[in-house]
Amino acid sequence: ANLGAYDHFLRGMMGFHSWSREGSRQALTHFYDAIDLDPDYAAAYGVAARTYVQRNSGGWMDDNALERTEAVRLAERAAVLGRDDAVPLA
Repeated sequence: ANLGAYDHFLRGMMGFHSWSREGSRQALTHFYDAIDLDPDYAAAYGVAARTYVQRNSGGWMDDNALERTEAVRLAERAAVLGRDDAVPLA
């Protein structure tokens, strides 16, 4: 419903799909911007959580405990908001 949020989501996806430390950092910035513009944007929460998983897999986490906690928080919020949507649930 919010085109600005959707724009940030798409930009975040570009960073996510770069599979790089910098790309994941940029992706998270865009996903959080999307969430700020639309706090009910389940897909932004879900893919942000997935980006933390990617950061863990790549060895790119700056603070493992903090980032893992944030990933869980985002995933739980995605599940609540997007219980009928495959993107946030994935």
